[in-house]
Amino acid sequence: MHHSSGFTLIEILVTMGILAIVGTLGVAGFTRPNQSVKFQEEVKSVFDTLTTARINAIAEKKCGEDLSSFWEFSLGPNSFSLGCNGGDIESFPIVYHSHTIEFEENPMDTDTIVHIRLAPESATPTITNSADVTKSLVRIVLNGLVPADVRTLCFRSIAGFPEMLKGDISCP
Repeated sequence: MHHSSGFTLIEILVTMGILAIVGTLGVAGFTRPNQSVKFQEEVKSVFDTLTTARINAIAEKKCGEDLSSFWEFSLGPNSFSLGCNGGDIESFPIVYHSHTIEFEENPMDTDTIVHIRLAPESATPTITNSADVTKSLVRIVLNGLVPADVRTLCFRSIAGFPEMLKGDISCP
């Protein structure tokens, strides 16, 4: 009798097929949590940028060498920014989320752009849409690439501070 040591071609192909399937499942399972973390970081950055504009206005922080007449947070379809006196200081691209902007808790009153101006001498911020119409509330729903990643950012001109809520819910 002749015995050969080693594996047959069929055994090798079956093993490689199983490894390919397991490897594909492992990569898919790794990218979802990574996208979720990136989404959470981007949402935190949006919230922090809006909060920075508010704090700068309250503290009457200078914009460059001049006392700022106003600080502004802007959110558009592809980016969000922090600015003062009508110019951008920092602008950030939107990569890991899409969003809808709703005014006055009215699903029919939506836009692609929101500006929130915060003046040092005023306790009441100004919220405007792309047509420069003043609003009293903006509700921004941020949707991540993973369906479970949803956050709602609420900002009322009366309260003057942003709130971040988990899920797609109404502003309190």
